[in-house]
Amino acid sequence: MNLGKIINRLAYTINILVAIALLFSYFSGYISPKTTVFFAFFGLAYPILLIANVLFVLYWGIKQKKKAFLSIIVLVLGVSQFTDFFQFPFNLVEKFEGNSIRVMSYNVRLFDLYDWTKKENVKDKILTLVNEESPDVICFQEYYLKGGTAELRKALNMDYLHEHFSKTSIKQRKKAGVGTAIYSKHKIINKGKIFFENETANHCIFVDVVKNNDTIRVYNAHLGSIRFDYDDYTFIAGEKAKGNEDDKDMLPMLKVIKRLKIGFEKRVGQINKLLTHIQNSPYPTIVGADMNDTPVSYSYKQFSASLKDSFKEKGKWVGSTYIGAIPLLRIDYLWHNTKVENNSFSTIDEEYSDHRPIVGEYSIIK
Repeated sequence: MNLGKIINRLAYTINILVAIALLFSYFSGYISPKTTVFFAFFGLAYPILLIANVLFVLYWGIKQKKKAFLSIIVLVLGVSQFTDFFQFPFNLVEKFEGNSIRVMSYNVRLFDLYDWTKKENVKDKILTLVNEESPDVICFQEYYLKGGTAELRKALNMDYLHEHFSKTSIKQRKKAGVGTAIYSKHKIINKGKIFFENETANHCIFVDVVKNNDTIRVYNAHLGSIRFDYDDYTFIAGEKAKGNEDDKDMLPMLKVIKRLKIGFEKRVGQINKLLTHIQNSPYPTIVGADMNDTPVSYSYKQFSASLKDSFKEKGKWVGSTYIGAIPLLRIDYLWHNTKVENNSFSTIDEEYSDHRPIVGEYSIIK
């Protein structure tokens, strides 16, 4: 057997494996991680598996066309998954009818409190960015505040605020906290909180705002985080970890898998409680959320069963929002119910956090 045949046989074996893995990823949206977490891991790897199968189609298209059909069939079976993940920017007509409201969602990673980005004046740059986008309402996740809110109210030119800090506040600094916040240019007539029994560090808050005599409910949700530490990220990036005392006897791969498993499972209960509350909203409703889950996930499918994904309606290309060692992840969303029409959506290509901000404009359906 010559070298070329050996290479092709090895390539086709790998092709079979990645085709099966891509097929498994399709099940992740329909099988609860509470039942089995097995498929959820393949869903997380969907972007990489998708690209690998496309490359094999191109490879066999040159080498042996018949062998390309394996990946072609699997890709065709997952067309609906693909459209959740990727949007072609064709015929995107932005329209603004009636009373519109502009909503932004942004995980600000504590306004770069610990200088992760190695950039200067990140907090000021974030606030400038928000002002440039000029939202009526902004939802902050991983929101950090020390002292009063007067500085941010003035910088954002927003008089109305609802915030909540989790019990896992920053212990190193007095009077500091980490949580979520909703700032609004329009009067807030009602506000509330939704707590998750299985995770005190994550929660959801909501407000009812009035604009031009219309009441709109805006939720700001931060669902169960994976809670990777420094060693986890260095391992994912292919670097050697220093070692964490709490997990020093655990292999890095197993530690990452354990954290992912916990995250997949705890989000199931959180989305059930959150969606029940959202479905009972009496108003046109918009949801800003850091879901910590991709469009190829059980969480996403549960949301999309009753709410509309603004990216899928008006987004462009992949729209990835997470900036980190794992590429092409979209884990931040703007959802809305049927009482609202999505006029426009954009992912802002700025890297002041480990998340990109997203913004959408909506009309109230009369």
